Amino acid sequence: MQKLLAAEAITKSKAGIVLRSPYFASLLLCMPFVEDITCPTMYTDGSVIGYNPIFVELLSLDEVKCVMCHEVLHLTNLHHLRRNNRDMSKWNSACDYAINPIIIEAGWKLPKKGLLNPAYNGMYAEKIYNLLPDSNEQKQSSDPGGCGEIRDFKNKNGKTPSEAEKKKQEQDITVAVQKAYNVAKRCGNMPAGLERLIKEIIESEIDWKSVLSRFLTENARNDYTWKLPNTRYLYAGLYLPRLQSEQIGRVMIHMDASGSIGKREMEILAGEAQAILDTFKVELYITYFDSKFQGIQKISADDVPLSLNPKGGGGTSYIPSAKYIEEQELEPDCVIYMTDGYCNSFPEPPDYPVLWLITGKRDFVPPFGEVIYIKEF
Repeated sequence: MQKLLAAEAITKSKAGIVLRSPYFASLLLCMPFVEDITCPTMYTDGSVIGYNPIFVELLSLDEVKCVMCHEVLHLTNLHHLRRNNRDMSKWNSACDYAINPIIIEAGWKLPKKGLLNPAYNGMYAEKIYNLLPDSNEQKQSSDPGGCGEIRDFKNKNGKTPSEAEKKKQEQDITVAVQKAYNVAKRCGNMPAGLERLIKEIIESEIDWKSVLSRFLTENARNDYTWKLPNTRYLYAGLYLPRLQSEQIGRVMIHMDASGSIGKREMEILAGEAQAILDTFKVELYITYFDSKFQGIQKISADDVPLSLNPKGGGGTSYIPSAKYIEEQELEPDCVIYMTDGYCNSFPEPPDYPVLWLITGKRDFVPPFGEVIYIKEF
């Protein structure tokens, strides 16, 4: 059987991962792959996944898939940000020992040199590092396990990043992990060990206010102008419009006003609603619901201090507020549900973006939209 060329093997492996694992696929499809003959195997530094074509062509297709997923776990575990002054070779070994059991549990086939030791199962890379014998870095491979290495993160200028740049990289990855997790949970495809690891990442690192800000910015109604070119594309001979202003046309917040929602939740909603008004040019509508639609409140930047008028107190259903939008033909740019998640009554998936802010259940998995958990609860 003719061996596949490296680029073809990468493409076929991506397709296979998409069909088998929506979690890994969601993260891999966001990363650019670059051929790099200077690396012995494969690597990631948080910006790209580099690969040596000779290494890829020597692997079976199943092994290529495994190495790609291996690199994803290096990335999501922030191994490219955590080395500090540790020996590079020894750090790569420790990181491999930490993630390879998860790779095996997820059903991927490790290359022959893959590092496994049951004594290290469940340990963080830092602890494993302290248990490993010292090695001479200059005599050791940068990838002792032969499964793909992890390299230190560099900023856009190729230099050591500032603390602010490292924090931004950490936040971006955590948000990407949250989104990939939501996709995988809806597909019902999430190995138990991987799910535990992901929840640790999400619950310990994610700043839900940053996610909320990112969600609103991504779903802004963009106002472009052709009077000034977009300089990012001029080098390619493309004259494209520049973003002149960023504003949101209509944001709707569906507030769970059932009997299980307390004063603290209402206080957080009021604070975030005010922050939205302060940051964006927006028409903000808040609907209140329990098992029925209980009313709507339109607020603007002039409504200071913000005063909410919740009504409800009964059971919970997410259908009434969605039905109100449809009946009134409101056409929101995006919708935010704030709820404790103790409900399984959902509307049909809408054609507008949805974000769920959850104050209660950590296993809440709606059939559509993004989900983030408010750490205060």
